[in-house]
Formats: sequence, C-alpha cells, structure tokens
Amino acid sequence: MDKTQKNTDALRFRISLFFSILLVAVMWIIKFFEISLGFSLVRYGVYPRTLSGIKGIFFYPFIHGDLAHLFSNTFPLLILFGSLIFFYNKKYLEIFALIYIFSGLILFIIGRPSYHIGASGLVYALAAFHFFSGVLSQKREFIATSLIVIFLYGGIIWGIFPDANSSTSWEGHLSGFVVGAFLSIIYYPKDEISKQNIKAVDVNNNFVYFYDFKIINSTTKNKFIYKNKKTKSNKKISYQIQVNEKIFDNRNTSVSDFRNIWTS
Repeated sequence: MDKTQKNTDALRFRISLFFSILLVAVMWIIKFFEISLGFSLVRYGVYPRTLSGIKGIFFYPFIHGDLAHLFSNTFPLLILFGSLIFFYNKKYLEIFALIYIFSGLILFIIGRPSYHIGASGLVYALAAFHFFSGVLSQKREFIATSLIVIFLYGGIIWGIFPDANSSTSWEGHLSGFVVGAFLSIIYYPKDEISKQNIKAVDVNNNFVYFYDFKIINSTTKNKFIYKNKKTKSNKKISYQIQVNEKIFDNRNTSVSDFRNIWTS
C-alpha cells in the first residue's frame, strides 16, 4: 500500500469515526434531555398500524427506554455504522437511509400494538448487511467484517424470533435484519469497473484509449481479456491500467491485486 492510499484510508477512518460518534451522541443528548426535564418521548415511537404512530418511523431509533437500553446499542452502532461509512464511503448515506426508512416501515406493519423504540433495529440491519455483504462479495476485507460481526454479535440472531411475553421489540429486530440482508444483495461490492475511471495504455505509451475489460477465470488464472476499441478485435498486449491516478502493470499485477483497487 502506497503512502497516498494510506492517507486516503486514514481520512476515511476519521470521517467514519466522526459520523458514527455524532449519531450516537445525538441519541445520548436526547436521552439526557428527557431525564433532565423529567418527561418521556416514548409516544414518538412507532405505534403499528395507527395514523399517529407513523411519525415514529422517523424518530424511534433515537428514543430509548432507559440508559441501559441506550448503552446496549451504543458500541454496536459505533462499530457497525462506522464500518458502513468506511467501506461504502460513496453509498453509505443511500444505504443507511434505506435501512432507516424500510426497517421502520416493516415494523409499523408487523409490530404488536405497543410503542416500539430504540436503535436495536438499526443494529440488526447493519449487522445483517455487513455479514451477508462479506459472504456475497468474497473480498477479504468484507469477509473479515463478516467474521467480526459473527464474533461480536452472533448471539443477537435469537432476538429476531417471536416472543409474545417479552417487552423487547423482536419485530424491530426482525424488520432490521430482513432489510439489511436484502440490501446486502443489492449493494455488496461487485467486481465491476467503471470505464470512466479506467484507461489503458501500452507500456511504451504509444496509444491511449478506453478498453472494455472483463476478468476470465479469475479464481484460477491471473489473466485479463479486453476488446481493443480501435481495431474492434481482441488483442493481448503488455499494458498498464490507470485507475483513479494509480498505475497497475499486468506484468507484475495479479488479478487479486487488481480486485483490491475496486471501491464501493
């Protein structure tokens, strides 16, 4: 990893840390606001299948029953939301917005007639999203995230099963889990390359133009095939690939190396 990439990763880490702390800080400020003024915001939670309960879809993750409830969601959110920002720096807002809205919407449809509050649904959604994204992508960093999710939060799977006698909103857990798993199918990092970010030149810099690239037998062979747009024919040459100002030479760059430059 070169110095530029290290600096980029360090910046992404600081950004992910800042916004994950900001999200959790807002939740703690709201809770202290409740305590200091001596009133409850529970009525702003999701109350399923009622007109007055619709507003809870937008507010329920920021409302917690007590400090223990909030504390139990704090560190999972810091890790899981921070990971979302770090690994999906171009799409994390879109992904998080979909998780937020659809988790609340499904909860509004399937929940028991009671107020549902807390960020646990977001925790379940983010955990499911990271786990299934790692399984589907087969990329080392995302598989590592999946393993971390299993190690830290594997036990939460039991929280998605119905329990009529529990005061815990298993419906919120289930809603988040389903939404996170579904979105992972759409957003998991795929082996795609945007032609706008890639140009190929021969090693002697005799020509510069775009290619259509695809990888063949990527699991067994370090080999590329591409179409020469000038000659309209398939041609194998010694080449360099430029992606976001980084140069990769096929003489010393394997497919696995090339995969590592794709970003989400």
